[in-house]
Amino acid sequence: MRADLSLLVSIQTWGRVPFEFAHFTDTQLASAVLAVAKGATCCTLAELKKNFSAQRKSPTPNVQGAWKRKVQGVSKVDLAFALWPILKKQVIKALEGKRRAPPILRKLRNALAATQRIQGLNGLVFKK
Repeated sequence: MRADLSLLVSIQTWGRVPFEFAHFTDTQLASAVLAVAKGATCCTLAELKKNFSAQRKSPTPNVQGAWKRKVQGVSKVDLAFALWPILKKQVIKALEGKRRAPPILRKLRNALAATQRIQGLNGLVFKK
């Protein structure tokens, strides 16, 4: 039983950056913030891209730090909804073998593989 449980306990991260930086470009993030901001004229796409780039390179990257002082009324949930179509397309293309899987899909595959090992169903759901 202990061996089975050790298969389920796994700490995985996106690396040193938050989820958004691991999955999206600065342009995608900036465009999504402006789309969610509903016409705010506080800053340009170029300014937001620069802010996202600076946050990405920071020792403590924070996706909200790129817009918090410039754009009001945008939450991480709003951003997630705006970015979902991009992530969905990345996942579909990865499943079709047309691109490398995004980090979240790789983590999901790892979790499924661990579950399948415990159940003795290796390789049933996803090809690597």
